[in-house]
Amino acid sequence: MHSEKVNKGHEFLVFLVFLLVSLCLWLLKVSSEIFETNVAMRVVVEKMPEGLELQDDKVELEVGVRVKGSKLLTYMFGKESHIEIPYSDFTDNDGVLSIETSKLTNKVEAAMPADFAFRFFEEEELVVRIKTESVLLPVKFESDIVAGKNVEYGGIELVPEKVLVTAPPSMLEEMDSVLFKAGTRINVAKDSLITYTLPHKKYTTYEPAVLTAKVKATPYSKVSVMRKLSVEDVPLTHIASLYGLPDSVKLTCLMPPSMTGKVDKEHFRVSVNSGNIRKGVKDTLFFTVSSLPSFVKEENVRLEPEYIILENIKPFGILNLFN
Repeated sequence: MHSEKVNKGHEFLVFLVFLLVSLCLWLLKVSSEIFETNVAMRVVVEKMPEGLELQDDKVELEVGVRVKGSKLLTYMFGKESHIEIPYSDFTDNDGVLSIETSKLTNKVEAAMPADFAFRFFEEEELVVRIKTESVLLPVKFESDIVAGKNVEYGGIELVPEKVLVTAPPSMLEEMDSVLFKAGTRINVAKDSLITYTLPHKKYTTYEPAVLTAKVKATPYSKVSVMRKLSVEDVPLTHIASLYGLPDSVKLTCLMPPSMTGKVDKEHFRVSVNSGNIRKGVKDTLFFTVSSLPSFVKEENVRLEPEYIILENIKPFGILNLFN
């Protein structure tokens, strides 16, 4: 039994010796051969602009090389090689960095260990991206809306109310809204749609990039009321029958639609006095609007009738009645 264990141990030892010898012979063979293979080289972008960083923490470039086996083994188990490329060597296309093949080839050959022969790049080009994040920001309307004549501005609706903004984190920290600047001053005479394309900003994208403002603007409403004519001086009171003064007149005015339900006829007053007589071939007595709501402009008021002709007076003229 003891001799069998010794024999098995001896056989295992012989096996290990042959295995080590075989490995050594393989290593000798491999180390003397020339290999064509791919190796990964880490890319380090130097001197990045302030506030910008790369999307990927680790950027690698697959490079095809021709190298002696011994050097390849040393590379595989040695210190990782890397390529240092200044940011200024890249073309920055809105956050997508690319570099000319000739420049990249020079950088790779300079960074490669001795005895490595560069053959090709596994990828057609090296593309590195600037890190961005996305956030929803509210839209802020910054243009002044001015309603046209006899038009009431009724507010604005923004579509959409929020925009998805994608940009580097350092830039997003400085943004709290997206500005809608369709113009310094916009005149509207009716319901309108205003479209605005957000201006391009480096490293920044908007979704959507086209905004719409729905502006509500309503023409003034026409309102008519009958008002009793108020005679304001004694002489006209005494001779009203001679003039044929009407008891009331029709007052028509324009007012903001939002105010039509907030007024009644008592807010209006129509009067007449001797100071409103205009002399001529036929003397004319004009009626006057003496009281109006603050939101009704006098230029938007019409009376029916507006005046009467004083043609029932004796030849001495109208002024003789007040002497």
